[in-house]
Amino acid sequence: MDIDECADAPCRNGGTCIDLVGKFRCECPPQWTGDTCQNDVDECESNVASRLGPCINAESCRNLPGSFQCTCLEGWGGPTCAKNLDDCVGKCKNGATCIDLVNDYHCACAIGYTGRDCSTDINECANFPCRNGGECVDFIGNFKCICPLGFSGTLCELTKF
Repeated sequence: MDIDECADAPCRNGGTCIDLVGKFRCECPPQWTGDTCQNDVDECESNVASRLGPCINAESCRNLPGSFQCTCLEGWGGPTCAKNLDDCVGKCKNGATCIDLVNDYHCACAIGYTGRDCSTDINECANFPCRNGGECVDFIGNFKCICPLGFSGTLCELTKF
């Protein structure tokens, strides 16, 4: 008569017991090893792919019972630090397009704006484009010259007769 050696549930840490004639065998989850799945696998052990085991863009890897924990480098997230965090959220102003970089961002400003976050209006009158004493009025991405008497044209460059 064969005794069921799996009756006492000898396999630990989620291992599956397989009853054999006069003995048993444990099939262990990937994080555990040993005859009864009693030994924790060190997931942080260096391998060919990474010096920090499963951690990709990380400062360190900490082995935990049946698991591991990565400490990610700045700009990276997720369980293995493989996810580039979105640094663009709420950064660019005035309709600018944000380009996400690793732990940084770049704003491609709309016409008429400048600065790291595109919040600075470019003063198109700064270079005094109006001629012959014309008064420059700055707009977003544009300007207008108000010409004195006797002058006309976009830049007050034409003399009226």
